[in-house]
Amino acid sequence: MFLKGLSIRKKLIGSIIFTVLTTAILISAIAYHIMREALMERFNERAETAAQTIIATREVIKQKVKAYANLLSKRPDIIDAVAKKDETTLERILVSEFKTLHELDNTIRTLEATDDKGIVIMRGHNPKKKGDDKSKVFAVHNALLGEATSGVEVSPTTGEMAYDAVYPLKLGDKVVGTLKVGSYFREETANYLKSVAKVDVVIFSGNKVNVSTLKDGLDLTLSDEIMSKMKPKEAIHDTIMIKGQRYRISYIPIIDPEGKTRGAIAGLVSYQDLETSMSKLIKMQALITVGIFILLSLLGVLMIKPMANSLLLIVQTIDKISEGDLRVRVPQYKGKDEVGKLVQNMNRMLQSFNTIIRGIRTSANNLVSTVDLLRGAAEKTAKVAQNQSLQASRIAASAEEMTQTIADIAKNATSAEETASSAMNIAENGKKIMDDAANAVGRVNALSLQLSSMIEKLNKRAEEIGEIVGIIKNIADQTNLLALNASIEAARAGEHGRSFAVVADEVKKLAVRTIEATETISEKISTIQKETEETSKLMESASNEVSTATNYIKEVENSLNQIVEAASLVRDQIAQIASAISQQSSATEEIARNIEKSSTIAKELEKMSDEVAHEVNRLTKIAEELKNSTAGFKTKENEL
Repeated sequence: MFLKGLSIRKKLIGSIIFTVLTTAILISAIAYHIMREALMERFNERAETAAQTIIATREVIKQKVKAYANLLSKRPDIIDAVAKKDETTLERILVSEFKTLHELDNTIRTLEATDDKGIVIMRGHNPKKKGDDKSKVFAVHNALLGEATSGVEVSPTTGEMAYDAVYPLKLGDKVVGTLKVGSYFREETANYLKSVAKVDVVIFSGNKVNVSTLKDGLDLTLSDEIMSKMKPKEAIHDTIMIKGQRYRISYIPIIDPEGKTRGAIAGLVSYQDLETSMSKLIKMQALITVGIFILLSLLGVLMIKPMANSLLLIVQTIDKISEGDLRVRVPQYKGKDEVGKLVQNMNRMLQSFNTIIRGIRTSANNLVSTVDLLRGAAEKTAKVAQNQSLQASRIAASAEEMTQTIADIAKNATSAEETASSAMNIAENGKKIMDDAANAVGRVNALSLQLSSMIEKLNKRAEEIGEIVGIIKNIADQTNLLALNASIEAARAGEHGRSFAVVADEVKKLAVRTIEATETISEKISTIQKETEETSKLMESASNEVSTATNYIKEVENSLNQIVEAASLVRDQIAQIASAISQQSSATEEIARNIEKSSTIAKELEKMSDEVAHEVNRLTKIAEELKNSTAGFKTKENEL
């Protein structure tokens, strides 16, 4: 109900704004989703990279420890001192070497040598502590058997873990002792891993934290479930909460030489940076969405405004046309779309209507003038017929008197001669009157033919109007078809095409109103054509009646000629009247019959003239109705 009260312009602008807003939100949502996925991918890549970096760094530490142990195990002075169990020499060498190694790599925490029984002879990192038995330690045991061994060892007393590389000290083929270089998983190692991987590091010994670069990470535990899933050189990723802060944690297993998982190194990546980036992304997307909405809305309004204004002007123009005002014109529309074509066709239609209506008015006025002339001629013909009838009545009376006095003709020849002369004069006057009547009827006939021609032209004009109305109806049908196609396309577009369906519905209503207007005009034109056809038939009937009257007048004229001849004969033979009384009586009777016939013809002519006058009056009414039917139209020129 709300949309029905809005104008086309408001509906179009509203549709543009709704479409633009929906599009902007959709684009922003897609962009946000893509960028969010990209940030998440980068975050996960960072966590994975950190885990791989920790693995690689741990391997580097392992290789360095093995390299140091291998290098020192081949030094003859160390082998000789161990074989001789020369603690003084060993202390000097090992303390010096440990100091050098520790300065080069602060992750190196232990350097010790045992004899061939596995008894510690000297520790470079702690010279005072010695004499303890390491023969049961897996790596030392293997080294005493001549096999270099490296791996994680866990202190049975402190629970600390260290990566040890134990190499046999051989004097020839005999193992005289072992040399161990070790790197404890302490704070230095954790900080070193943190500096390389750029993430916080937590080292688990068993299920508990051994060392952590994150202060809040000391209370973490390593679950048995995760430990059971660990595989060498593979990281397990998980998300944990530490005091309300989310972290991405990557567990790297710590496996001893026997293949047992003894703990893990975990890299922690905070979600805080990701959440900050996401917040900035949301704000940026909101600003971009608002900017896109404002820009596209302005562009849409600027594009739709001329079209909406033109449609509004077309509706206003059609309203004025429905009131009969053909002087209006739709302002030119610069676009080359359907609206531009509609404006051009509308103006051409109005121009054609102006020309046709002016032609109809001119024809109607000419028809009225011609009918006025025809009415005057018909009235004149009626008067002449009336006079002729009166004269015929008088002649009949005179003939009757002549019949009654025929018996006295012989006695009064002179009086008969005068009477015959008088009769001849009357007959000549009647002949003259009949000539005038014949001429008048001829003019009536000519005017009837002219009127028939004008009516035929009027009928052609009406047919031309019908053709133009047909063209307009075709244009309206095409417009209706375009609106239907637009509705179909809008329906295919679904929710986003609803606004365009509203526009297509308004265009369709406009086309329907145009079709109704053309049908109304067609009905009026059909009425005019029917009336002109009836008028043409009436004029043809009147022309036939006039032709009949002409024939009657000619017969009367012939009769009057006979009367003149008879009267002349009466005058010439008046001297013989007495002797030819019988013949004169017969001639007199013949004259009486002819006069009676002339009287009858005159009466019929008078009646026919009345009918012609009646038909002319009817034709006058038709012409006035035709003129009035075009009076309601206002054209650019002055009204006729």
